[in-house]
Amino acid sequence: MRFRSANRFDPTEIERRQDPEKEMRGDLLFFTILLIVAILWIYVIPNYVYLSLPVLGHSMEPTFRNSGDTVGVLRLTGYAYGDIVIAYSNDGTLVIKRVLALGGDTITQVDEHTVRIEQEDGEVIVLQNEPYIYGQNDSANNGKTWHLEEDEVFLAGDHREVSQDSFDYGPIGRSQLVGRVILLFRDGGISRVVNTWADLFTALPSSESPDLTPLPASGSENLSGLSAAA
Repeated sequence: MRFRSANRFDPTEIERRQDPEKEMRGDLLFFTILLIVAILWIYVIPNYVYLSLPVLGHSMEPTFRNSGDTVGVLRLTGYAYGDIVIAYSNDGTLVIKRVLALGGDTITQVDEHTVRIEQEDGEVIVLQNEPYIYGQNDSANNGKTWHLEEDEVFLAGDHREVSQDSFDYGPIGRSQLVGRVILLFRDGGISRVVNTWADLFTALPSSESPDLTPLPASGSENLSGLSAAA
């Protein structure tokens, strides 16, 4: 008759079971790690790294829709011409807009179809019939000029006729920027958001830039509308 050998206990397991303090230290370490992960997930990540926000309003149409679009926002980032950003407007409203000008620039709305950006070194960016916008610039702003301090940015909505943005309340401080939009969640899908219009913001030496004379404001009514707030 053959007998099966009994299962042997792991000596370290026997030792651990005989040392309740060691078992308690193991549990304490587990809950400490769990607490750290929870703090990172609930506080650190949304406040300093990444957050997700729904798009509300119509001022960024057609790029972003008011009906169900959600954006992923990178908090720790730099900003460039044409980037889509989340920011606090001067009245404290959280908005989603496009960066048109950066610190040190002077921006002028020449007419309903043309925006001129002069950089500190004299180089000029001319935006004509911007392909991402819906409608046209408000003619009441024709000829208006804004000079940006070094710590300011100029933001505009893509749906210019309804957007409340820097054309209305002026440049905002960089400290009011929350982050750059990097992801779009729409209809169950996800896509990466990149500045596909970067070539439009290529500066020309002042000697090569076109001579644009601002047209007088027509006095037409400035349409008000919702900012695409998140």
